Amino acid sequence: MNNINRRFARATLGSAVFGIGAVALAPASALGEELVIEEIIVTAQKREQSVQDIAATVNVVTGETIDRFSSLTFSDLESQTAGLSLPTPNARTSNIAMRGVSIDPESGAASTVDVYWNDQVTSVDVAFSQLYDLERVEILRGPQGTLQGRTSPGGAINIITRKPQLDEAEGYVQGTAGDLDVLNVQAAYGAPLIEDKLAVRVAAVYDEDALGSIENINTGTDSERDATSARASLSWQLNDALGAGFVYQYFDRDYKNPHSLSGTDSLGSRPALAANDRKGFGRSDNPGDFEYDLYNLTLNWAISESLDDATGQLRSSRTCPLT
Repeated sequence: MNNINRRFARATLGSAVFGIGAVALAPASALGEELVIEEIIVTAQKREQSVQDIAATVNVVTGETIDRFSSLTFSDLESQTAGLSLPTPNARTSNIAMRGVSIDPESGAASTVDVYWNDQVTSVDVAFSQLYDLERVEILRGPQGTLQGRTSPGGAINIITRKPQLDEAEGYVQGTAGDLDVLNVQAAYGAPLIEDKLAVRVAAVYDEDALGSIENINTGTDSERDATSARASLSWQLNDALGAGFVYQYFDRDYKNPHSLSGTDSLGSRPALAANDRKGFGRSDNPGDFEYDLYNLTLNWAISESLDDATGQLRSSRTCPLT
């Protein structure tokens, strides 16, 4: 071992000893505060529960995580969830592969993974159209029972949008820009109309991308995608046991993504291309214009039963959403 390595080993050992001593001398209360695990509430079983109290395998990507990692599309969630793939084979269709199991979305066969948007069964193309202003995304792995509405053999994904707060006003404006004409602008604002009773929230996004800047030499057009979406949400808490929520979402996307070739042609049969120059030779630009209006109405009511006796109390409640 040379002198440099010996000095490095001594420094590392000294740091380890110092760190162990600091931990040993740290107050127990301070250590306890640092080790607190944030509780995540999900509705995987049609009622609000801590994710630790559910026997099924549920992965949750919260809205805070989506914002922290600047996730702009649903495909960005792949890096935050193991065993999940959200490919887009073409401009018309989206697909889901969970644990390596998937189907051809254009085969006409039923999907192995069902998608729910605020507990409402929704097509994959609609649900994964645009990522913005979400409270969380729940990934339920394995066969699902009738509790979810469909017995999907591969699993289910539940997308939960952010609801209005009944007790405070809050909102944000954020923008992201990048190479190849990437631009994403989002905004949202929510406020109570009647405190603790009625609240409203509006959110919108504009997203554009050059999709690698592919030029189709046959049609003369360039690859591009631009999407606009807006959402309005309403929460109404009639009493402690009964509440209602309404969500309307509009989406419009124009998509052109011609298949491309890159690099050079050693045989000289085609014009030489620079390594970073991408050209499309197809007769079509692979267009995919997509527009929809989505409505969602949810009723939540709680049914409580209580049993009191001399030895103790037994309380139970259930929330049953109707979409």
